[in-house]
Amino acid sequence: MIALPGWVYWLGLVLAVGGLQQCRVDSAQDGKRDAEKVHADYVTDQERLRTEQIERARAEEKRLQQEKEANEQAIQKDLDAARDDAAAYSAESDRLRQQVDRLRAGAGATCKAIAAQHGQTEPGPFNLLADLFLEAQAEAGRMAQEADRAIASGRGCERAYDSLPTN
Repeated sequence: MIALPGWVYWLGLVLAVGGLQQCRVDSAQDGKRDAEKVHADYVTDQERLRTEQIERARAEEKRLQQEKEANEQAIQKDLDAARDDAAAYSAESDRLRQQVDRLRAGAGATCKAIAAQHGQTEPGPFNLLADLFLEAQAEAGRMAQEADRAIASGRGCERAYDSLPTN
């Protein structure tokens, strides 16, 4: 057997330790690359999820805005219909007022003649009934307008509530 000098053993040991350390460094670098790839994939996934969430939120916001606009149009349509009904009611009310005034004028002359024959000074009951009728009609018109407005507003609130997401 050949005897080797001591330094050769030391050199072999240093080379073996160096080789082992190089393997550890290579393994650590591979682990770092793997971790960086996993992190990059995670960041990419998070950005994709964030983008999808933003798109869903925008789509939901757009849907809600469209429903709000449709609701406002429906409310306006209801209010316009109520306004048209009120105008028709007002025209009919004017026609009835004119008819009551004609009856009052005709009845007033007749009632005055009859009252004069009986010694009374006022033909009051007919005029009182006519005044009550006209006041009741005017109040009914105001109440109908308020009811129509409240109904249209209530329907708008119901549509707005129904359009809200149920999550």
